[in-house]
This record gives sequence, structure tokens and C-alpha cells, in this order.
Amino acid sequence: MIPSFFLGGVQMQGAKWDSVDDPYWASVTLLLRMDGADASTTFNDSSSLGISCAATTGYSVSNTQSKTGGTSCKSVGTGRLRGTNVSASEMSGDFTAEAWCYWTATPTTSSSPFGLYRSGGFYLNPGMWTDNKLYLGNTGGDVIVGTTAVSRNAWHHIAVTRSGSTVRMWLDGAQEGSTYTTSSTFCTNGQFTYIGSANDGGNIMGFSTTAAYVDLVRITKADRYGTASFTPPADY
Repeated sequence: MIPSFFLGGVQMQGAKWDSVDDPYWASVTLLLRMDGADASTTFNDSSSLGISCAATTGYSVSNTQSKTGGTSCKSVGTGRLRGTNVSASEMSGDFTAEAWCYWTATPTTSSSPFGLYRSGGFYLNPGMWTDNKLYLGNTGGDVIVGTTAVSRNAWHHIAVTRSGSTVRMWLDGAQEGSTYTTSSTFCTNGQFTYIGSANDGGNIMGFSTTAAYVDLVRITKADRYGTASFTPPADY
């Protein structure tokens, strides 16, 4: 599949996502393609930083669902998967954090594909609530509330972008809700980026005996998508 990307606000295509085809490649600080053997708990960062990722019971590679490549990360409501940030991953300016998500049922509580942390325990995370709609939350509560119901048993692209100090949340390439303003530095050195949850044991994608899946997690120190609706890249 030929992925799409944006260059100067214009959507373009390349043969594959690498240093030649992705104009933002040098700014990618985390890329989890969730490749591996079924039931493995090893997750590798394919970005140039090679951030160390560690999973506990409840997170594993699964061939039950995948957006691309035949596997994804399965979450069953316990444990955590997180990457340890380094100085080069710190985001003080523009950024794009995105993932493909697959829910098999309506959440029984908030359910987040990723959580971005900074020093002091402050986090920023998108998630789906019990009404099947998205929100963007932080430690003080919801800062953006979506209006579109997210269907189950289907892959959805979830993204959070910042341009300047303006944060936007996206569902399948369409902006959800209003905007949020923050100039905080996220993914600070020594803090964690959580995958399939907002934090340690909180807002986990899977719940009870129901699994949820996340694939193609990517964080870039650039605003890839601007302010207009876009077609999410199916692979990267």
C-alpha cells in the first residue's frame, strides 16, 4: 500500500515510509508497528531513537486484528505498555501523536490509545468514553469533547496535533470538538509515553474480558495535518 503524507499542506504519496519518502522522518520520535510473533510481549520502536518499550501482563502482540502487517497490540484491561522518553523525544513545539484503534465493545470507562506525559504527572490523552464519543483529557478533566460516535469492530485513526499552542483532536481525518491551548512540553526526558492507556493502569483500552487493539502508533515533532480535514495514512 502506498502511504500518503503532507508536504507544505499538500497531500502526497510515497512508496514507503522511510527517510526518503517521509519529509518528517527526522522528526519521528516513536513508531510502533506492533510487529512480532502472536502473544509476544516485545514491542520495538522503529524510529531513529529506538526508545525502550516495556509491556506487562495485559498487553501483547496479537494476530487477531491488524491495520497492516498482520499483527497489532492487544489490550485486555490490565497492566501497561509504555516507552521511556529521552531528551530527543521532548515536544515543546508542534507535534502529531496518532494511532489506529479497534474497539470490540462500548467501553465501561474511559479508554485511551495513548497518553503523553510531562514532568509533574500532567498528561494529555485522547480516549473514548461510555457514550462511544471521543474526548481529550488531562489531569484537570476533559479539554476537548467530540460529537461523533465511534463504531466498534472497525479500525479508526485517532490523532492529536499541536500547531503553536493550539491542540486539535482528530477522528478518521475530521476534527472533533473545538481546540485546546497549551504550551507545555510533553514526552519529557525520563517520563513515559503510554500506549493503549493514559497512564499506569488508567484509562486502558481493553476492559473486563473484552479486548481492544492499537496499531501503528507514531509521534512526530511536527504538525503533519494542519487545520483541514485529511485522509489518514493507512500505513506508515
